[in-house]
Amino acid sequence: MTVLEREAFLDSLVEYAGEAAAGASRLVFLAGEAGVGKTTLLELLRERLPQARWVAGACDGSFTPQPLGPLFDIAPELGGAIATACAEEASRERLFRVLLEQLSPPSLFTVMVIEDAHWADEATTDLVRFLGRRLRDSPTLLIVSYRDDGLTATHPVRLTLGDLTPERSLRRMTLSPLSPAAVNTLAAGTGVSGDELYALTGGNPFFVNEVLGVNSPTLPVSARDAVLARVARLSVDARTTLDAVAVYGSSVEPPLVAVISERADGLDDCLESGVLVSEPAGVRFRHELARLAVEESIPGHRKRDLHARILAELRARPGAELAMLAHHAEGALDANAVLDYAVRAGHRAEQMSAHREAAAQYSRALRFATDRPAPERAELHDLLASELLLIEDWRRSDEERSRAVELWRQSGDRLRLGDSLRRLSRARMRSYDRTGVDLMEESISVLEVLPPSRELAWAYANKAASFMYVDPPRSVEAAQFARKVLETAGVDDPALVSDTLNTEACSLSAMGELDVVPMLEEALRVGLEGNAFEAASRCYTNLVATLINFNRVDDARRYAEEGVPFCDEHELTMYMHCLAGAHMVVLEKLGRWDEALELAERELLKPTLSPFNRATPLMTAAMIYARRGDRKLADPMIAEAIVVMNDMGCNEENLRHIEFSWLEGEVDDARTRAIALARIPGLPAELTAEIAVWLKRLGESVDDYELMVDPVRQRQLDEPWPQVAAMWAEIGSPYEQALALSDSGEEEPMREAIAILDGLGATAAVNVVRAEMRRRGFASIPRGVRSATREDSLGLTRRQREVFDLMAEGLTNAEIGARLFLSERTVDHHVGSVLAKLGVDSRREAVRLAATT
Repeated sequence: MTVLEREAFLDSLVEYAGEAAAGASRLVFLAGEAGVGKTTLLELLRERLPQARWVAGACDGSFTPQPLGPLFDIAPELGGAIATACAEEASRERLFRVLLEQLSPPSLFTVMVIEDAHWADEATTDLVRFLGRRLRDSPTLLIVSYRDDGLTATHPVRLTLGDLTPERSLRRMTLSPLSPAAVNTLAAGTGVSGDELYALTGGNPFFVNEVLGVNSPTLPVSARDAVLARVARLSVDARTTLDAVAVYGSSVEPPLVAVISERADGLDDCLESGVLVSEPAGVRFRHELARLAVEESIPGHRKRDLHARILAELRARPGAELAMLAHHAEGALDANAVLDYAVRAGHRAEQMSAHREAAAQYSRALRFATDRPAPERAELHDLLASELLLIEDWRRSDEERSRAVELWRQSGDRLRLGDSLRRLSRARMRSYDRTGVDLMEESISVLEVLPPSRELAWAYANKAASFMYVDPPRSVEAAQFARKVLETAGVDDPALVSDTLNTEACSLSAMGELDVVPMLEEALRVGLEGNAFEAASRCYTNLVATLINFNRVDDARRYAEEGVPFCDEHELTMYMHCLAGAHMVVLEKLGRWDEALELAERELLKPTLSPFNRATPLMTAAMIYARRGDRKLADPMIAEAIVVMNDMGCNEENLRHIEFSWLEGEVDDARTRAIALARIPGLPAELTAEIAVWLKRLGESVDDYELMVDPVRQRQLDEPWPQVAAMWAEIGSPYEQALALSDSGEEEPMREAIAILDGLGATAAVNVVRAEMRRRGFASIPRGVRSATREDSLGLTRRQREVFDLMAEGLTNAEIGARLFLSERTVDHHVGSVLAKLGVDSRREAVRLAATT
C-alpha cells in the first residue's frame, strides 16, 4: 500500500511499539478529521508489526452504542478469560480486571486498537482511562483513534485525554490533510487538475480518492456527490445490496447481506467497485462518510422496510446486541419491539455503568410509549430521571421525575407515588430548591399509611439528609428511625444502611462531635461490600470533606485519590464531581496549587456541572488566584461563586471574603466581615473554626462569640506561634504554616513566611506580610519573587509559559483552551497577562518576541 506524507507518523508508531514490546506500555491518541487516513495508517502499522498480537474494536456511530462495544469486538480475538467473561455478560468491573490481567506480563506483545472513539459510550472511555492508568509495565500498545473536527472541549474524548495527560505512557498524534503537492502527485495522469482537486477536497485523502474514483474530467460539486456518482455506476442488484449494508450500519456477514437485501448476486459487484471492503468479520463500507452518503440517499419507505428485514433476521439469531435491535426496531417503527429492546438495552447499559447510553435507550422507549398505560409510562420516566441525575443533567431529570409523579398520581399506586416523590425531593434539595422539603414531607405522608416498606425507610433516610446541617439532632433521629423501619419491613438494603450511617455521622459532626470518621468508614465498608455504588460514592465524598474539616489532609488525599477513580469507573458523575471538588481543596491545602487550578479549570469546562458542584472549583480557583494577586482571573470566579452559594444558602463565600479583603490590605473591612459572620447563629463547625482564627488574626477577641472549634484550630487559638507553625508543617499545609509564621509579628519568622509564600506564588499574601513588616519598622524586607517565575527567561509563570508557547505556534485562544483543557475566558486572561508581562500590545509582537528568545 502506497501513501503520501505519512511515513513520519508510521515511524513514530513503530518506535512506540518497540518501547511497548520492551515492557513500557504506550497509549497513543490518534486524532484527525474524518477521512484523513487514520485507519489506513493503522493498516500500514499492522504490516510493519507481523510479530505482534493485533486486536481491534470500533465504536459505532450509526446507533446508540452497545456499552463496551469495542471490548466485545476484541474479546473473541484475545480469547481466554476475557472471551469467557464477555460471553457470561460479567459485570463491568470484572471485565476491566480480566482484560488488564490478560494484557499484563508475561503476556504477548499486543497492539490493541479502539477506532472511532468520538462515538464511544462512557463505559468504553472509562475502560481507556482504566487501562491508561494501569497498564504501565505491560507489553501493550493501546491506540485510540478519533475525529477531532468539531469536537468540543467538553467532549468525553477530550476529557478522557485530559484525565490521562499526566500518564508517562501517553502519546498524541494528529494527522493533517495532504498538502497541495501530494494532491497534485495523486492527480497526475488522471486528467483532473490537482489544484482544483485540492480546492474541492482540502487535501482530505478519502475525498481525493472518491473524486478520482469517479474517473471523470468534470469535478463533482462535493465529496458526497463523488460517492454517489461512484455508486450510480453499480447494477440494480449491487445498489440494492449496498443500501442494505448502509442501513445495517456496521460490518455484516455476507450470508446476512443476501437475506436482508433479497439479492444474492450484488455483493461481488460492490466489492469489485471498491465501495465495500471485505474483512474477516464480514463486509463494510470503506469509510463511514461513504455509508452515510448512501444511507441518506435511500427513500424513507425503503429504509423502513430494510430496518424491518434486519430486525426480523437479528431476532432469529441468538446473542444479537440489544442496542442494535432497539435501533432497527425504531427504524422499522415497530413500537412493541422498541419498548422491549430499548428497555432491556437500557437495563444492560445501567448494569455496565453506561448511564448516558441507558438514558438514550429509555428516551427511545418513551418516544414509542405514548399510548401505553400510565404505570408503564411512569416507570420509564422514573428510569430515565435516575440515569439523567447520575450524569448531572439536572433539568431534564427533574422534568422526567415530575412527569412520573403525575402519572403515579393518576394510576393510584401510592407506594410508587411516595417513592417518586422522595426521589424528586432529594434531587431538588441537592440543588438547593426549597420545594424539595415540601416534597419530602409529602412522600412520608403518602407512605406512612401503608405497611412498613423499603420505600418508607428511604423516605426517612431522605428526611435525615435534608436536616443534616440545618437541624442535626432531627437528622440523627430520622436516620436511626429509617434503619428501624427497614428492620421492621424485613428487608436487607446495604445502600440504605450505608446512606443513613453516612448522614448520621455528618450530622453528629455538625453538632461538634469529633469521633465520626469510624462511622463514615463503616458506612463506606457497607456500601462497597453490598455493591451499593451510589451510596459508597456519597460516603467517599462526605468522608473526604469531614477529614478536610478536621485538617487530616493526608487521609483526605488518600480517600480522594481512591474515590475519584471509583466514581469515574462506575460513571457516577455527580459524586465524581463532588469528590473532584474535595480533591482540589486537598491539593490547595497541601500547597499543590498548580494541580488544584488545573483540576478546577477542567471541572469548570464540564457543561452539566450542577450549581453545587460548580461552587467548590470556582471558590478554590478564585482563592488561589487572589492569593497570587491575579484579580483579573479571581474576580469573575468570585462573582459567579457568590451567586451560586447565595442560591445554596451557604455562608462560605462570606468567609472567603474575609481573606479577600485581607489580601487587598483592607484590614478594617476584613474585621467587619469576620465579626458579622461570627454573629450568625447555627453555622457549621467547619466555618466557625475558621472564623475564630480570622478574628484572632485581625485582633478581635474570640471569647466574645459562641463558636465551635475543632482541636487543630483550637491549638491555633491557644498555643504560641512556633507550635502552631510546626503543627501546620506536620499536617503538610504550607500556606497555613506561612500565615502562622506571619502572625508571630517577629522579623525572622516573617521572612520565612515570605519564602514559603514565594514558593507558592502567593504574591498578594507576600505583599501583606511585607506591608506588616514595614509597619513594624523592620529593615531589609525581602521582595519575594516566585521561584518558578524567576527561572523563566521572560518572567512567566509555568501556565503563562504554556499559553505563550502555544500562541507562538499560531493557535487561537479557543484552540489553546482545547489543548490545555481551559475555558476560553481563562485563556483570554492568561494571554492578557502574558502581553502585559512582555510589555507588548499584540499577539503578533509577542510571537515575534518568541522567535528571538
